[in-house]
Amino acid sequence: MENFNKKQYLDSDFILKNIKIYDFPPTDLISADTYNEEMIMENFLKFSENDQVSLIKCAIHIAIIGYGNKTYGKIREGDKVIDIIDIFKRLNILFNKNINEKYDSGFISSRRLIRLLRYHISTFIEKTKRPSYLWFKYSDHDESKMNICFPGGEHLVDNHDDAVYLLNTYATLDVRQGTKFVERLTRVFIARQILPPQFFLQNVVKPVEKQIVTTPFKSSIKTTSMPFVQFIGSTSTTTTTSTTSTS
Repeated sequence: MENFNKKQYLDSDFILKNIKIYDFPPTDLISADTYNEEMIMENFLKFSENDQVSLIKCAIHIAIIGYGNKTYGKIREGDKVIDIIDIFKRLNILFNKNINEKYDSGFISSRRLIRLLRYHISTFIEKTKRPSYLWFKYSDHDESKMNICFPGGEHLVDNHDDAVYLLNTYATLDVRQGTKFVERLTRVFIARQILPPQFFLQNVVKPVEKQIVTTPFKSSIKTTSMPFVQFIGSTSTTTTTSTTSTS
């Protein structure tokens, strides 16, 4: 009978009078992410130099060319053409795993490899001017953003404009492919404190006019149209542009 005399809900004054408010920074809240970059790098450096070079090539290939249907493609080493999956199997790199699957902190997966080697991928794009499939197929083809527009680039960008550019690019991919990459990027940018949670309350993705984006890669290119989406408040302009895709 004693419980019947207790209030089911308490007002704020009563709660705050009895339980004091303490100030602490947001950094005291620890993410459930099991990714530990220092441990992953230590395991990467245990490989021979030749194997490290092979894995760098693999990461660049996956980030720029892409992969699908459980096929990762091939890389060239001297006169040999080697299947990336064979390299992963030999070096015990995890692949073809669910995007939300959790591993031990130091385990190296194909996605973690791309994340670890993001600066190598960005440098390769800068030096060769070879864009990723993400930039080529789903962005508005801003050449100044080419070196940050690739899978894993969300862990590289360090400013609002680059983050919004990636959000718009992945939003276009989500519209076309029915995926939910923007949700993951939202979590990444909040966790990295690149964009505050309030940004995603004030800015929503909305479809805009089809765009035609000019591109310097004119040989063997078939021009197509694509839906383009834009975060409200983005600094990019909305114009009619051209899109391209390789045949």
